[in-house]
Amino acid sequence: MVDLGGRTLLPGFVDAHSHVSLIGFQAGAANLLPPPDGPVDDIAALRRELEAWTASESGGRWEWIVGFGYDDAQSAGREHPTRDDLDEVSRDRPVLVIHQSSHLGAVNSKALELLGFDADSPDPQGGVIRRRPGSTEPNGVLEEAAFFHAWGLSAKDFDDEERIRLVLLGQRAMAAYGFTTAQDGRVMSLKDLEVLESAAAQGLLDIDVVAYPDVSLAEHLKDAEVSVPPGDTARRGQGRSRASGCSGPSRRAGRSTYDSPEPPYKQDQLVIVTQGRPTLESPRKPSAQSRVPGGKWRWGYAWSR
Repeated sequence: MVDLGGRTLLPGFVDAHSHVSLIGFQAGAANLLPPPDGPVDDIAALRRELEAWTASESGGRWEWIVGFGYDDAQSAGREHPTRDDLDEVSRDRPVLVIHQSSHLGAVNSKALELLGFDADSPDPQGGVIRRRPGSTEPNGVLEEAAFFHAWGLSAKDFDDEERIRLVLLGQRAMAAYGFTTAQDGRVMSLKDLEVLESAAAQGLLDIDVVAYPDVSLAEHLKDAEVSVPPGDTARRGQGRSRASGCSGPSRRAGRSTYDSPEPPYKQDQLVIVTQGRPTLESPRKPSAQSRVPGGKWRWGYAWSR
């Protein structure tokens, strides 16, 4: 019996949907959240935070100047920052500010140059390049696919040390709120998967992390070696699908984790859940199925490292 002195003990929380690596990215970037979570309530405050961030640890490591969490709906002018606003922060370094939805953002003129977005650029499939009024010239605000291109480019040159640092920042943030299992949904590159595996191999993961590689990586992963701990069974799960936009519960020994008294994987162990297509020539038998729009089937694989 332990006397908690009137405090309440809760079990560790299992995160259902997050992106632990991106939480680390947010922790490393300038805090552009509106009050009470951050100091940004207008464009001037946003610029001040970005300028101050350049003297931070991340500001000295990153090529791009990056801020995370602004919200036009809670800004004094109810507006997004434009390329002109961000050019006042820097004209020499690319600048990216990420909306708190993580589905759009804004960049400065240098970033637009690196992205190759100009007046003659069409909107990419699944994305929007917003334009200046009465013109086709980009105003700096990018949505969805156009924005994700900018986000990916901003982190393209991170070395392994920096990527692991961000994973650990994300892990620390999750653990601080009581999460003992975290998701890394839709991992977009093999490099990010390698970093997660490296962190696990070095014993740096204090919480469990489940990674869902994007379906675009299926061809690269289909022939990967499957490592199963002695005396244990391969883990099963439904993978991340662009079409469905969701993932299902992990399964172990044919039972859902929701009704199993056992944890779906060992403590402090990285579990990778990926997804291919029925047409893939894989040495492994498909372990799970999920129905997605259009009547097509997606097959899920999970294995332990």
